[in-house]
Amino acid sequence: MNITRVILVLILLALSLPGLAERKTILVIESYHQQHPWDASYLEALRENLSDYELVTFEMDTKRLPPSAYQQQADKAWQLYSSIAPDLVILGDDNAVKYMVPRLKHTNTPVVFLGVNANPRATGLADIDNVTGILERPLFRRSITEANRLFNYQLEKILILFDDSHTSGIAINEFTGGAASMDFAELQVDFRLSNRLDEWHNAVISAEHHGYDAIIIGLYHTVFDGENRHVDSEDISRWINKNSTIPVFSFWDFSVGHDKAIGGVVLVGKQQGEEAAALVKRILRRQPDSLPGIKTAERGQYRYSQSQLKRWDIDVNESLRPGSVLVD
Repeated sequence: MNITRVILVLILLALSLPGLAERKTILVIESYHQQHPWDASYLEALRENLSDYELVTFEMDTKRLPPSAYQQQADKAWQLYSSIAPDLVILGDDNAVKYMVPRLKHTNTPVVFLGVNANPRATGLADIDNVTGILERPLFRRSITEANRLFNYQLEKILILFDDSHTSGIAINEFTGGAASMDFAELQVDFRLSNRLDEWHNAVISAEHHGYDAIIIGLYHTVFDGENRHVDSEDISRWINKNSTIPVFSFWDFSVGHDKAIGGVVLVGKQQGEEAAALVKRILRRQPDSLPGIKTAERGQYRYSQSQLKRWDIDVNESLRPGSVLVD
């Protein structure tokens, strides 16, 4: 073997070793913040599955900041993007997509989103060559049906509560077409959206009086008190648990716990992160001429609080489906 061939072999070997080759950089732009349980969950999955890459994160913090600050946060994210020139960008949730895609679509950088509720055709996402990702759809049908099954199909009227955020509006509109009330599986299902803490309190306290048999809580991260101060989401979920006189279910895993909701068929941030990571690796390793198509993550997880099941006399062995995850 001559010296030229030896050098070539050594170069190829070096490039094949993650520690010796220059690692590609991925910029993760979060709509929210890293203490938010949804973000924490999908970031855990991204770090576990993309350890061969350099991950840089930016928090838009749109759950705690007022909407008037969103554009400024997007400008800061763009400055970071411009300074590091990442090999790929991951956008977490709807606000990051709303504010960043109009700029990123004019670049050659591959973009992968996750946790997005918006219809990709209605928003034009499906028509952008360098953008793809994972859609997040609250599992309304399965969640409502499962709550009714656990109570032997005796429920008649369910109240679904969400904050009045951009993400909530998109998610509900996709299911109801904009209606505030609908009949589903022989149940009356009513939706209420509010960013006011007093309205959340009134809705929960008066739910049984208004004929509701159960509550399902969605998002509650943009709620403010009477002095326009942001209310911690953990405080809200615990207050609901303490004060509700009827069973409380949820659509997301972070709402399930011994002092929170019973659970249900919930979305799990880690699953979104895992699917997004698989898409990222496919793009960066193969460098395809066109990006894989947008897909919907519909797995969900049967996840329940043991203490809340006991509180509402739901038998774990007889009632829960095989593979259900129990917490606390």
